[in-house]
Amino acid sequence: MVDDFRIENHPVMPGKFLTSQRITVSGGYFNALHIPILAGRAFDASDGLETQPVAVITRGFADRYFSGENPLGRRIQMGPSRASHEPWVKIVGIAADATYSWIDRDTRPAIYLNVAQMPPAEGATYILTTDGNPLMLAPSARKTLATVDAGVPLDAIQTYEQYLHETLTGLLYVAAWLGVDALLALLLAAIGVFAVMANLVAERNREIGVRLTLGATRQDILHMILGRAAILTGAGVAAGIVMAAGFARMVANLLFGVRPGDPAVFVTTTVSIVIVAFLASWAPARRAASVDPVHSLRAE
Repeated sequence: MVDDFRIENHPVMPGKFLTSQRITVSGGYFNALHIPILAGRAFDASDGLETQPVAVITRGFADRYFSGENPLGRRIQMGPSRASHEPWVKIVGIAADATYSWIDRDTRPAIYLNVAQMPPAEGATYILTTDGNPLMLAPSARKTLATVDAGVPLDAIQTYEQYLHETLTGLLYVAAWLGVDALLALLLAAIGVFAVMANLVAERNREIGVRLTLGATRQDILHMILGRAAILTGAGVAAGIVMAAGFARMVANLLFGVRPGDPAVFVTTTVSIVIVAFLASWAPARRAASVDPVHSLRAE
């Protein structure tokens, strides 16, 4: 969760608030998630209700709010004002930055508080690591928690893979339908290109017959039609790139992993459209190259 805080002897302009991620964890959290401690220490068994409340901050937090200073030993208080009832906590360690969502890869300043000193208001999540089947630890986890408080329920036990599957199901469904829509759009574009080129060949049927009569080869006719298709495709792709660049910043906020100027997206899309346009133009071009000049002129 995001919470306001203030730093001891660190004045803030009126109306301004300092905010940070607030994460309540136990001492083994950093080892379980392989988050290194860069300076100071993590929480240990000596930190309890009778001792000075302590906190571990991230490197991003230290760089933003203690630029050029050593934050170890400084005190912070959660809450936006002096009326806050939260205790002052002493910074004892600096941890590496970490992401807190698999979707949002940006690292944000965070304050880690010790669950042994400041229990969270809501239910807690326990993380267990093992080399074997994770679900085999479920009975032991229930027994261990029951020894602390038999009335505390332990539910929603799942592996990290199961958690990701449940989280991704909706997004995968949406992504699949977006993929289907994209394929339909590409198919409609191919049909449109084929129809335009077929109509072009039909309109220039007499011209093609004249060209063949005057000595043009069928290879020349093939190149002429494909060249015309290339010009139309190039104009359409250029206009599409300009429009896509204009809308990219709007779409980037709605789609995960999409950057406004991602060259891979633009190059892949452009190459795909060019290939589809070429394949759609090939049949009309082959038809134009196979025109019988005598029959074409006689029909006119």
